[in-house]
Amino acid sequence: VVKLLASHGSEVSCKDKKAYTPLHSAASSGMISVVKYLLDLGVDINEPNGYGNTPLHVACYNGQDVVVNELIECGANVNQVNEKGFAPLHFTAASRHGALCLELLVGNGAHVNIKSKDGKTPLHMTAIHGRFSRSQAIIQNGAEIDCEDKNGNTPLHISARYGHELLINTLITNGADTAKRGVHGMFPLHLAALSGFSDCCRKLLSSGFDIDTPDDFGRTCLHAAAAGGNLDCLNLLLNTGADFNRKDSFGRSPLHYAAANCNYQCLFALVGSGASVNDLDKRGCTPLHYAAASDTDGKYVSHSSLTVVCVVML
Repeated sequence: VVKLLASHGSEVSCKDKKAYTPLHSAASSGMISVVKYLLDLGVDINEPNGYGNTPLHVACYNGQDVVVNELIECGANVNQVNEKGFAPLHFTAASRHGALCLELLVGNGAHVNIKSKDGKTPLHMTAIHGRFSRSQAIIQNGAEIDCEDKNGNTPLHISARYGHELLINTLITNGADTAKRGVHGMFPLHLAALSGFSDCCRKLLSSGFDIDTPDDFGRTCLHAAAAGGNLDCLNLLLNTGADFNRKDSFGRSPLHYAAANCNYQCLFALVGSGASVNDLDKRGCTPLHYAAASDTDGKYVSHSSLTVVCVVML
């Protein structure tokens, strides 16, 4: 069909509303015979679409390894970036089906530490999407373990944020710094506790991290667990010896954060551990003030939860 249309004058480099060419479509779908035919006709192999993605980008994202191999052999630029600064290797690192594509790219000169406009490397992308085997391959090919994005987050921070325990283990085994500060001076353990990944917290704690080390605002990992309402993480930290009365730069204890979110389970755990219910923050507010001022319209918490929280504080 493609040959028939082309032989009758169809423009082989035409673009749709998003600037996709026929080569983009064929590459994305894995239509290798069409890809070869279009390349033989001389279409631009590195033509970007409306997002700056080349045919190699879309082939990598969809795991079309046969097409990727053909495009590379025909001269596709393996390091060409799109509008956000992502190279084909970023797409392969994020894809569900990119293992062989990654080998092809790295074997043909793709830069394993190439950064997007927001500072993310391919290793960051594996951390976001939990691509364990690809993270290993990228590391083996020279990826920088503690590379930082524009927020200062390393792949270990990202893995902790998204709860990828296997990736955390791989990164730590390969020398990742568990005490490296990321956004707002937070450590990977802060992000795991805030997001509610107790297994990740346990793995990070086993590496010897000081549990009461604060971020730029004086908040410890226990503050983060309380703020996120994550009971399992909070109990793990309490059982590991976290300081439940530690105050942040605003004078707030973990109990203030649990009360502010009307998370009565975390509040019970903190009070049961001996947390002071009458501590004042720098504005002169106790945890009870925060509980009383919380979302009482029922949009986020029930009236019964708020009542329980206030009763516990009295």
